[in-house]
Amino acid sequence: MSTKSKKVYVTQIPNRKDKATGAIIPAVDISAAVEHGEVVIMLPPKANFFATADLIKQLREFLNEYDYENGDSLLFIGDPAIIVAAAMLLGKMYGHAIILKWDRHVMRYVPSHIKI
Repeated sequence: MSTKSKKVYVTQIPNRKDKATGAIIPAVDISAAVEHGEVVIMLPPKANFFATADLIKQLREFLNEYDYENGDSLLFIGDPAIIVAAAMLLGKMYGHAIILKWDRHVMRYVPSHIKI
C-alpha cells in the first residue's frame, strides 16, 4: 500500500433548504466517510446532467487521481445520471473500484470491492 493518504471521491452532496433558518445546507451527512480517507467532492450540489461534456470532463479529471491500490474509494450520492456516468468512467478507466455503502445496522460506511 502507498504512503499517500487515502481519498474518498464523492460524486456530489445535494443541498436542501433548512425549514427553521431558511439556510441552504447539505441534505446528507457524510462525515462518517472520513474514516476511509480525505473526502473529495467531485461536483457541486446543483450540477446536473444537461452539460454532459463538461461534467464528464470534470469527473474524468478527478477519477484520473483515483488509486485502488492505495485504498481510495467512492461514495455515490446525488443525481443518478451523474452517479452512473462516474461509475461508467471508473469501470472503463480501471475495471475495479472500492465503493462505500452505508450500513444502517453498524451506522458506518462499509467498503465493497467491485471488479468488472
